[in-house]
Amino acid sequence: MKVRKNQLWKIPVFCLVAGWITFYAEIFLIARFAVIRLPGNVLTSDFDLTNLYQTVFFLIALLAGRLCFRGMNTKERLLSATIQAVIMVLLLILQPGILLNAWITEWSRPISLIGYLLSGNVYVGAVLNCFAPYLLVPRRK
Repeated sequence: MKVRKNQLWKIPVFCLVAGWITFYAEIFLIARFAVIRLPGNVLTSDFDLTNLYQTVFFLIALLAGRLCFRGMNTKERLLSATIQAVIMVLLLILQPGILLNAWITEWSRPISLIGYLLSGNVYVGAVLNCFAPYLLVPRRK
């Protein structure tokens, strides 16, 4: 199997674009439908509705990714996902709170939430989220 070098940046670019779209779509939907005004002009958001939006966007991004990368072979997808995972791990190590990190990882937010809920540790969820691009690589039959 030959690896085409022009295919290797497709998953990182997809993750950035999907994260950017998801980030702003969530802000719009949460501000529009999930914000609750409490007495004393205190604002909060509905946790369940926010998680529902994030899960729906994750499934849409996963489906779109699977459809976008049909022209790539498995080795190219694996190498491209590895590039994205390395970028995400480096961003997590260097600066955990920068906005670019939020844009890149926003599409796969439910993975970090599940990791946090199962372990009780935020860092477990963050590390699991770094390997979300591997979900775009199909299993061999």
